[in-house]
Amino acid sequence: MAKSMISLVLLALAALLVCVGTTHAADSFTELQQVQSAGVQPTPDGASPVSLDEIAYRPKTELDPGAAMITSAPRWANINGVPTAVRPEQSLHSGMMLPDGRGGYIWMGANTPMAKPDPANDDARELRLKIRELAEQLLANEVGAGLGNSIVLPTSFVNQDNFEQTSSFGRFIAEQMFYEFNQRGVAVREYRQAPEIVSKKGDQEGDFMLTRGAGNVTINSQRAAVLVGTYYADKHSVFVQARLINGATGMVMRTAMVSFAMTQVTKKMVRNATATPLTAAPIGIRDFNATIQSTKASPVQYGQDVH
Repeated sequence: MAKSMISLVLLALAALLVCVGTTHAADSFTELQQVQSAGVQPTPDGASPVSLDEIAYRPKTELDPGAAMITSAPRWANINGVPTAVRPEQSLHSGMMLPDGRGGYIWMGANTPMAKPDPANDDARELRLKIRELAEQLLANEVGAGLGNSIVLPTSFVNQDNFEQTSSFGRFIAEQMFYEFNQRGVAVREYRQAPEIVSKKGDQEGDFMLTRGAGNVTINSQRAAVLVGTYYADKHSVFVQARLINGATGMVMRTAMVSFAMTQVTKKMVRNATATPLTAAPIGIRDFNATIQSTKASPVQYGQDVH
């Protein structure tokens, strides 16, 4: 009985593979028929015609037969400078097609399409990859080349126009750099460590060891490589500069730079900036009647509404 079941499963898989190959062959045959009837493959305006040989030997993109998808009509897109017909995917379904024993196939899976990724998650993933690109630039050569036995100390990246201001964005870059350097075998020091573990109860319940209240950290070792950086952000773009500098001499050891489009995730992180301290400034106070007697008094100074 078990052998019979195994045989049936193998036959079903073989039929599925034959179906996939036949489908690809049919697609190629249909495509070639269209080329033969028209002489050349239709191309977008301004694009060079694609010859019959190029169509016949062009590699096809293989799809997982276990991932069913609904696509729209083919459209043209430039891929590596080559006009290519693509079919935008509309929905993805979890399941597969199985032979029904009568020459047809049965869909075994959910009719409800799989949920598409949340764009916010895509933005967060893109930000993480951009910071990883920074780390790769800083260590572009073999791991540790030019760094010797240096120990890296990542610091918060600061606003390019105000070195005394950072944000959740600048702090996040430093936090991920702890991870990126450590994963590449570079020594990293956690300099925000408290002398003891602090346990708290109530609204702040938890066990803590990281602190920003330990005071300044003195760096006088040639082995210390401090990671510093700046960022500039506007409505459309974000620019990030990073430098590894020798903590004792200030000499720049490595540099890196990335830029990317502003997203909702990054915008919220940049806006959560450290408060700008208020400074004293003189304010002139004049008598109201003396002000409105001026020949240059405006309607606003008269207290009138302006529409």
